[in-house]
Amino acid sequence: MKHWSIYFSYWIYFYFIAYFFKIIQYNPILLIILSCLNNFQNLYKQFINISKNNVFIILFYINLSIHFIPFIYLYKEIQKSNKTKSKKNDYNKIIIFNLILFILYLFYVNSCNLIMYNIYNKYDYDGLTLNNFINTRFNNNIEFMLFIILTLVINYLIFKS
Repeated sequence: MKHWSIYFSYWIYFYFIAYFFKIIQYNPILLIILSCLNNFQNLYKQFINISKNNVFIILFYINLSIHFIPFIYLYKEIQKSNKTKSKKNDYNKIIIFNLILFILYLFYVNSCNLIMYNIYNKYDYDGLTLNNFINTRFNNNIEFMLFIILTLVINYLIFKS
């Protein structure tokens, strides 16, 4: 099990939060789409295994919260903004910003002496206890609870809007 900070999905999620609160002006829809496509298999596995282990319930919730719920919000936002056509230059800026974020992520991974294959090598969650999952993915219960509260608040704000 690996800490959350080495997964690009969490980076994208925090980028989405910054965009949601208008801290960053560049729409993260491209990265959200890529992360959704990448995570359909994980979502299916988590859904069919929910009854086997509590960890799958948490993983299913996290997967929905950091990939699919932001996608729904961004999709609706794009539908609203289609009335005012964006310029090609705006899309170029978004792509450049996304590339810069990914390059920063690669530098971070390299500074941790990790290899991309080892990060995204599929992990077997069968038999993993909830406490073990929390302590390896989030370091401790407080970090885990803060992340869950953050996702609950963001999900509430998304569905409220």
